[in-house]
Amino acid sequence: MHKGIYKAKNGTWYIHTTYKGKSITIRGFYSKKDADENYDQAIDKWKRTHIDTTSTGEYEQALNEYYSFRERQITKQSVEKIRTHFRTYWNKIFCHQPIKNIFVVQRLKILYDNVINNQELNDRKKYNVVRCFLDFANYCYLTKHISEDMFKEVKVIFQPLKENKQVQTNKRYIQQSHVNALVSVIDSHDDKTFSLAISVLYLGGLRISELLGLTYQDIDIQNNRINIRRQLLTTGEITTTLKTKNSYRSVPISSNFLNKLEQIIHNRLKNIVISSNTLEQIRVFEYSHTDFKRKLKRYEELAGIPTYSCHEFRHSFCTNLASKCTNISDVVYCSKIAGHTTSLFLNTYCKALDDELERKFFLT
Repeated sequence: MHKGIYKAKNGTWYIHTTYKGKSITIRGFYSKKDADENYDQAIDKWKRTHIDTTSTGEYEQALNEYYSFRERQITKQSVEKIRTHFRTYWNKIFCHQPIKNIFVVQRLKILYDNVINNQELNDRKKYNVVRCFLDFANYCYLTKHISEDMFKEVKVIFQPLKENKQVQTNKRYIQQSHVNALVSVIDSHDDKTFSLAISVLYLGGLRISELLGLTYQDIDIQNNRINIRRQLLTTGEITTTLKTKNSYRSVPISSNFLNKLEQIIHNRLKNIVISSNTLEQIRVFEYSHTDFKRKLKRYEELAGIPTYSCHEFRHSFCTNLASKCTNISDVVYCSKIAGHTTSLFLNTYCKALDDELERKFFLT
């Protein structure tokens, strides 16, 4: 351990060193000699306060227990995102703190203000950062690390950001004219593969990870369908584990779309010995998540249309399906094609048509 003794601006002296990777700062010595003579005693006192206390109150131990708990519920990639949020925003603030000190009202308000005023985060990311903290607080409450009153304070303080997130994430409906303008610009650059990818997003309702994870074996040309069985993670790994069990589905495709797809498949595979293993390994759209989104944004700017996210193409697809439903059988079928449960499809997309249905049934 490095024995660091320094003079503060106000004339007093302080100890600053590290212990097992943890930063130690002890202030309030009147002279360098005083700090040197009391060095070992001050360090031992710090250890008893921050390291050698009983286990249930320590932030780091509770956090590691929380990581292990979440690993049994979600994927490793999702747990790693949670770890990143804690490393980036909270570990420097809460390191070495007892749990009861973390959830006091004053500290929570400081944390909330820091997240709100962070210009580098959009509203969605702000909510995701706070949601991880709320889940951790809920875990601490369930495992008796904190009291019920403390957990209630957390929910009260962060509720405004949650409400703000719900307003900000209302997805926009993409007009057909905007899609036509976008495809026209892409075709003018002779980018047939990307034009086809946009058509799949808008006419098939695929998630971006599902689109980029498509392989040639997933294209059923004989039955005019696309089988959704795998996805490409942001790490570049292809997995057969999809978002929900309803995500495994078969989406019909039109004959016009099929002709374009057949042409691209023929050009790509004409010099390759075809086998079932080959078809399963070759992706239809060989983009990364980042490259695809950047390319989409550039073409949207050239087309002079609003900057739509990839998921808003799926949202528009589902909304178009909902607008054509006339009975409950239609709703069940459309929810299956969209990869949703019937209740979620009703509450999300059919509910978005409330104003239109009101005019249809009561104002005409």
